[in-house]
Amino acid sequence: MSLTSEEKIIQASMEEFAEFGYSGGRIDRIAERAGINKAMIYYHFKGKEALYVRILNDTTGAIYNYIVSNLPDNDDPLELINGIASLFMDYLYSVDLNFVRIMLREIANGGQYMKDVIFPNVTLPIISMFSNAVAKARTNGQIKDIDPLYTFFQMFGSVVFFNALRIILSGTAIHDEMFKGDFIERYKDNLFLILNEGIKK
Repeated sequence: MSLTSEEKIIQASMEEFAEFGYSGGRIDRIAERAGINKAMIYYHFKGKEALYVRILNDTTGAIYNYIVSNLPDNDDPLELINGIASLFMDYLYSVDLNFVRIMLREIANGGQYMKDVIFPNVTLPIISMFSNAVAKARTNGQIKDIDPLYTFFQMFGSVVFFNALRIILSGTAIHDEMFKGDFIERYKDNLFLILNEGIKK
């Protein structure tokens, strides 16, 4: 199935921004990567920033929609806490690694677009869901008196970093050991064991 010109532009932009970041990305190179006329990019998008924001919105919006659409349909807040984390992991490891590279470059450059686009549109709504579930689980006496914001970033930050290690450790023996077979399920099992039961016997 052949891609539309807009899809070719998005794909080429992902590759360009993954390699050069937003500031180093160039429209002429994107056009060359996509195999289209440069004017076609401006026909579909206003410019480089619009392309970059579209990539951030599309990918992170898809993550949010996946989580919301697949959350467990019950009233147990602990199931909801674990469900949000589990679904986040499932989807994140299906994301194009070029997007992960874009995020690493975004963080290295101060994360302005993370603050302006990703946090208000995706991160904060997920934090709100997560915090509400934590509050209910605490009221029910299911969990300790944990801080929901710290817990969110400790959980989800570790998942994001683990995903980034697929790039950072590429070509090493530890990469082959960590990311073999059903590594997602093994990672989830280990994470939830630590989170729900701790490491002490």
